[in-house]
Amino acid sequence: MIYRLLIHIKCCLLLILYTGSILMIIYSLLLILKYSLFINNYRQSVS
Repeated sequence: MIYRLLIHIKCCLLLILYTGSILMIIYSLLLILKYSLFINNYRQSVS
């Protein structure tokens, strides 16, 4: 009974870590995209 509960907790933790890492990747990609757009706008305004 306890063993089954431990497996369930382990699966939940893995799922949380997995979704968390995906969210972090998406967030960093959005930041990179935003930053590159900002640099492009800056270059266009300078030239």
